[in-house]
Amino acid sequence: GTELDFNWLITDGLTVNAGYGFSDPKFDDDELLLDFGTSALCSSGAINNCSLNPETPGDTREFADIAGNQLRRTSRHTFNAGLGYTRTIAGAWEGYTRWDYRYQSKQYQEMHNDTWTPSMQIVDARIGGRNDNLDISLWVRNLTDETTPLSAYGFITDLNNSDYVTTVVNRERRRFGVTMNYHF
Repeated sequence: GTELDFNWLITDGLTVNAGYGFSDPKFDDDELLLDFGTSALCSSGAINNCSLNPETPGDTREFADIAGNQLRRTSRHTFNAGLGYTRTIAGAWEGYTRWDYRYQSKQYQEMHNDTWTPSMQIVDARIGGRNDNLDISLWVRNLTDETTPLSAYGFITDLNNSDYVTTVVNRERRRFGVTMNYHF
């Protein structure tokens, strides 16, 4: 993989940062998934690329060929960018604002690459004021109210009938808040 990052002080008090990451982790060409429950998933049609294990004649269990599949919960592309501004507003008081953007591409949630979560984009923002002792800020997380799930898990609920169920973990929705810190 590759990762690039940069930070730039544009003018006094104005900073920009950005980063990009590329990763393409895959299973080797000779990998078979020898995982408990895989045979039942193959039989039910829940996953593809199934076959008998060629190295064990007489074994009737089916296995999924995961050669070339992407590792689970990894994104091929990630990107982040931020903009921050700080300025003296009155006496010892300094005002500031910060905007951050994050992107990650689609992630497969298991080794079969049949369950995945789509790409996501998150924007966070903060505005505030501070002096030597007090810092007060208003903030919002997930400004655009992104609803792409954090993750999804596929599993068998009963090995006798091979019911394949997907459980989704939802993302935290838009949140606003006020933070006050006192330093002594």
